Amino acid sequence: MRNIVLIVVDTLRADHLGCYGYKRPTSPFLDELAAKSLVLDSCYSSSNFTAPAFTSLFTATYPSQHGILDFTSQAERSLIKSCLDENKVLAEGIVSFRFFQNLLARIWGQLEAVTDTRSFDYSKDLPRAVSDSAIDWLEKNGGKGPFCLFLHYDGPHIPYRLPDDYAGVFDTVDPGSVDADILNAFFPQHLERMDGGVEDNPPIQQLRKIIRAINNRGRNVGETTKQWVVDKYDATIKYTDDMIARVYEALGPLGLSDDTIVCVLSDHGEELWDHGHFGHAGVHMYDEVIRTVGMVHDPAQPEGWRTDLPVSHVQILPSLLRLAGATQIPEPLSALDLGAALARMDDGGPPAPVFCISTFKSVVRLDNMKWIHTLPNRHQSLPKRLKLMLRMLLLGRLKDELYDLSADPKEKTNLAGERDRIRPLATLLEKHLEEAALGSDSFVGDAIPELDDAEREKIEKELRDLGYL
Repeated sequence: MRNIVLIVVDTLRADHLGCYGYKRPTSPFLDELAAKSLVLDSCYSSSNFTAPAFTSLFTATYPSQHGILDFTSQAERSLIKSCLDENKVLAEGIVSFRFFQNLLARIWGQLEAVTDTRSFDYSKDLPRAVSDSAIDWLEKNGGKGPFCLFLHYDGPHIPYRLPDDYAGVFDTVDPGSVDADILNAFFPQHLERMDGGVEDNPPIQQLRKIIRAINNRGRNVGETTKQWVVDKYDATIKYTDDMIARVYEALGPLGLSDDTIVCVLSDHGEELWDHGHFGHAGVHMYDEVIRTVGMVHDPAQPEGWRTDLPVSHVQILPSLLRLAGATQIPEPLSALDLGAALARMDDGGPPAPVFCISTFKSVVRLDNMKWIHTLPNRHQSLPKRLKLMLRMLLLGRLKDELYDLSADPKEKTNLAGERDRIRPLATLLEKHLEEAALGSDSFVGDAIPELDDAEREKIEKELRDLGYL
């Protein structure tokens, strides 16, 4: 069996990479890699938030089945990990933050959190630390047998943490003309030291307060400030792109290039005022949030090609297992294989639906039609679901939305009044949720289990400081 390097960049929009049509040179390495890879033009996260998205990626199940909606729980089992173990594949990883060690504890192998080993919690240099550790890991383990190395890069997630040589690479506006509160909350450079010392944490609570005000229409943001935010966001992409390039380039001298499949994804995107909002999670289910980067480089197939077939993250690792040569792949995983889906399309078969399930809403996409349905997740208590419905009603976001992405890729014209076009999508979603309910027993483990008090406190503090608790 061949090796796999699975790279996931947090909060990275596909349409801010050159290989997806962006005009700025944010991603020279990934553009070069895409030219010799399978590029997924319609690759969808299973959710709009990190915890359910990663759980789905590593279990090949949707949040409607696994029920992990935040960082306080973890999935108990994964056919992906069982298949890797059966094939004697070393499955480990390097992550930016320690809470991944809890989230993935039962469904992946050993994870190094660079905030514990090479950096500190809010360092500007987290992407560099991830790459340093990844190269060391490859030097130590690359020749020991097949491996699946997972790398998590946090660069494009707010607050933006950038080394000085990247901080201004795409600046187009004078910082003096930027909303001072937003500048200090989104880009807290003055709070961090490159010598490894720890100063005050970034003002996360102030950051979350600003974002809530923006999304609740309580704070206006000028065009200059919006552009400044985009400039910083793009700078984090360039920084992360350079750090990913280092890992890829290390494969050659180690003799791993010809035998290692490299897959690059993002867990979700980021809304940059495309529909009047900023951020992700919450009620945002537009493509700028749930459509992700997706590319697979197989050194045995160096010619690049693309597909606009809608693809879900739940299909990614089953497809990589088959591509890498795994044996005895369980039938539920084989059924998700992207290769089989592409073959069906080539034979004129119908497209399969993909789903995206959040705390507030559910999405089904079939071919070019996308339906966003208001439906608080059943894994929450009834009082919480009712409270969410009331909140969305007060915010004016209780309505369903239907878009024809072939004619309206920016999702500006809501066709929800055309009930005949919704009916088949509603039937697919209802069937999916019914099947998910039947298969979700005993999937969720305890919240942050089997930790001593000090480690539990450390993880919970990290989650609070990052705005997740």
